Amino acid sequence: MESMTTRESSLTWAAWTLALVAILFLLRATGQLLIPIVVAVLISYALEPVVAWAASKGLPRIAGAGLLIGVVV
Repeated sequence: MESMTTRESSLTWAAWTLALVAILFLLRATGQLLIPIVVAVLISYALEPVVAWAASKGLPRIAGAGLLIGVVV
């Protein structure tokens, strides 16, 4: 197996550095969009057991979710 030359190693390091900078810039630029989405997903996971309980009592899931949102708001 051949070892990488110094130039190839430098290019690999530079590519990884540029990729990291691009990812950090993307996260910073989309932070105002991503944070509400992540919070909404976490809230939906947290409230899912209540909706499942209401569904087990015979209430349709959509009605249970709507009722729960109305109570929370």
